Amino acid sequence: MAAGDVHAKDLYDKEMIPTVEGKNVTARVSSDGIFINSAKVTAADNDASNGVVHIIDAVLMPPSAPPSPGHHLWFRGFTKIRVNFTKNYPYQCAEVDAAPRMPDAIFDPSNAATLKAYEDITIALFGVFGGLEKVNLELGRCEGKNYTRPNLYPTKVDWAPKQLMRGICAAKCKCNFPDCPDAPDDPSAGTWCSLCGPKFNAPIIVQAYQCGLAPGQCKGPDPKTLVADSAQVVEDLLLERL
Repeated sequence: MAAGDVHAKDLYDKEMIPTVEGKNVTARVSSDGIFINSAKVTAADNDASNGVVHIIDAVLMPPSAPPSPGHHLWFRGFTKIRVNFTKNYPYQCAEVDAAPRMPDAIFDPSNAATLKAYEDITIALFGVFGGLEKVNLELGRCEGKNYTRPNLYPTKVDWAPKQLMRGICAAKCKCNFPDCPDAPDDPSAGTWCSLCGPKFNAPIIVQAYQCGLAPGQCKGPDPKTLVADSAQVVEDLLLERL
């Protein structure tokens, strides 16, 4: 049992939902339906006097082991605050843990070069394909630069922009993102096609933060060398390294 009224439309893939017993259950949202842990929701949004009831097709059992190895890969991105009444706080910082959207095998020490290439490609291509408002992406969490005051409303965003993934998936997995199927990885061949499939690419909730300290104590993004030619990024980082 979870506290509060949790409706199906408010769930997002891999959301961890705390229960009143102090445990967590995981929501999975896909084209096959909504699952709570491994149980499928067969009848959602049954309003009751003490909350909302979702009927599932199995009994939820406590996990016998931790559900994941506990990997984390935090990216933080800085964008200019559009309505800013003072120049003292020009940025907001949003963060996301990419690890749950990646296969566990990529974190094995034997695949360190691939993980580094993933980090470099993501940061470089977001600099090119960040939309009208470039996302200054870098490794780390927002609190590392004193951005600790959360925005009131988190934002649901696309996990992987088409412009970023299309070239990668076409070159390595011979598929047209975002219509790539879920496919197994082959680390020995340097292919990680699961990153192109729907399992890891559902939209995600992103929390943004504003500066939590006095002016001057919250630095913006680290300085970077701007990349002008996106085709060169793909050639240098993608085709040769991932």
